[in-house]
Amino acid sequence: MRSATPLGKPGHGEFGTYFVAYARTPGIPEAMLRTMFLGGPGSGPDPLLDYSCAVTGSLFFVPPSGLLEDLPDG
Repeated sequence: MRSATPLGKPGHGEFGTYFVAYARTPGIPEAMLRTMFLGGPGSGPDPLLDYSCAVTGSLFFVPPSGLLEDLPDG
């Protein structure tokens, strides 16, 4: 699942899109971003990049609840 939300700091002149993707493996959002920035078969990069640039990014791991329940005692 992916979502994009507009954001901005008008006093700082910063405007953009906050991109969020949820997936079982990191390869899925990485493939989405690769297609957005480099293009894919028969298409170029996302036209939104003509007007914006990536400033930062992060990747987070959220373990399944079963893994948390089975952690050994400290």
